[in-house]
Amino acid sequence: MLAADTFLLGGAPPVPALFGCITSYTSTTGNGNSTNSSEASTGLLGMNRGSLCPS
Repeated sequence: MLAADTFLLGGAPPVPALFGCITSYTSTTGNGNSTNSSEASTGLLGMNRGSLCPS
């Protein structure tokens, strides 16, 4: 884990979040166990916003 934070969204209860770094992952699309951090971060975030790990 690299960081932890809590988000306050209006009057809702606080939402805890953990941020981390992925160096490998498994995929069923034929590019499994890749070390491409852009592809790995897509799986973590559900969208590709760039690398989570410093190069």
